[in-house]
Amino acid sequence: MIEFKASELKDVIGKCARFSSTTGIIPEFGYLAIRDGFITAFNGYIGIKYRNPISISEEFILPAETFSRSLYKVEDSTVNLIKKKDEVLFKSRRFKAKLPNPPNEYTIIIDVPEDDMKKPIPEGFSDSLNQLLFSVPKDDKAKESLKGIYYDGEKFYASDNIKLSRFTPNFKLEKDLFIPAKLLEHLIEDKPLAYYLSDNKLWFWFENYVIFGVANKITFPMGKNFFDDKLSKKDESVIVSVDRELLNAATERIAIYAELYMNRMNVVALLDEIVLYAYAPSGVEAIEVLKATSNITPGDQAGFVSVDLNFFKEEVERASDFFFTSNTSDFVYFSNNTGLESILKPLAVEDGAEIIERIANHLATIRSDSDSTGVDSNSGRTESQQA
Repeated sequence: MIEFKASELKDVIGKCARFSSTTGIIPEFGYLAIRDGFITAFNGYIGIKYRNPISISEEFILPAETFSRSLYKVEDSTVNLIKKKDEVLFKSRRFKAKLPNPPNEYTIIIDVPEDDMKKPIPEGFSDSLNQLLFSVPKDDKAKESLKGIYYDGEKFYASDNIKLSRFTPNFKLEKDLFIPAKLLEHLIEDKPLAYYLSDNKLWFWFENYVIFGVANKITFPMGKNFFDDKLSKKDESVIVSVDRELLNAATERIAIYAELYMNRMNVVALLDEIVLYAYAPSGVEAIEVLKATSNITPGDQAGFVSVDLNFFKEEVERASDFFFTSNTSDFVYFSNNTGLESILKPLAVEDGAEIIERIANHLATIRSDSDSTGVDSNSGRTESQQA
């Protein structure tokens, strides 16, 4: 039997439980082990070895999620764990439960590489990963080669197959890395101190624990060549720069209307303005005009692109400078001054000329109203109506 205060272990067990899994075909991956001064868990993809903050001489194999939730529910109590033949008794002052042993003889042994193999993690590593988290696929069905962040020796890359993003850090790592998505949240919420890439695992050291993931020998698809190709088309594209806070606020307003029809946001670049426009077949529509700078010159045709609202919102939260190939479904290229770049695939539409005509009519009305009221039509405003 062992005795301890729930508050001493609940956070550590909660952390380790996140490296277990009850949804796979191997039930043992839902357990954690307490042995030899450490708490360990492994779910088949990622694992953790945490230095136990209290001394426990006995070995326990416990269902990770159930044990963790139980500790949080009795966090002010003293807990006793009592080993029986087929179960472990969990007892606190008012609460008692039976925790099952794993279905087979099972333990978790994690052999951590020696200290002299560790490579220091540079300052800014976690922040670099965080920059690209929005482009990591959320869908478990995504290709394995996309489910993570890739470092090619110079830049970090991520893609969900709709957008491709990269970030240029102010440091270099010694090796190319592919960091599995399942590790990313842990590397962002707590900054690692060192790393090591072995033949089959990627290791990260923290102050009191080590985590690892199964290393995928993956060369990220597209990557540098794709960005270079799009950058080569910049001079023939429509280039726009706009205040990011104004663009964010305008996007949120137009989103109310874009959500009514296919989440479609239409963007039109003019001489010194950018126009956001959304409509639905029911007759609902909205338009907002913002001051902007662009490479549109007098006499040029307006630049037009149609994008998915949700992906556009993710981009403009981070960047306000972008360029795109007008009237095609090729790409929109976003960038900011922190080193983040992102390429978004637009929607393939055939009504660009019609949209531009609608916007021209609305602008004529807005400016006529502004002339009669003395309002500056370039200050950024939304007009909405239902026919």
